[in-house]
Amino acid sequence: MAFFTKSKIEDLRREADQLSICIEHFLYASDIVPEWDYKTRGFYDNCIEKCNGRLKAIHFIMESIRHDRPVTEAELDEARERDDSEAGLAAKKRVEEKKNLKKGEPDAK
Repeated sequence: MAFFTKSKIEDLRREADQLSICIEHFLYASDIVPEWDYKTRGFYDNCIEKCNGRLKAIHFIMESIRHDRPVTEAELDEARERDDSEAGLAAKKRVEEKKNLKKGEPDAK
């Protein structure tokens, strides 16, 4: 994999570290700052937006590594939709399996 370079790994690690910091800020604030306070609501919104931005950057870097080249925004959206639909199908299958177990029916494989 030519595109799986040291710089891509470093970029991915840097984004993961920043995401971790965003999450720690949110968790720290949730312990000491009341969510209902209108003055701090913006802080929570800002934390969430920063986390979403970091997640998008991580996804972008990982897709670039997987495709062995830089990806476009459209390809990133397509991959996200594909992953969401696959996750939805897997969740639906788990629900059906649970229903079958409750009914006493064997797994339909």
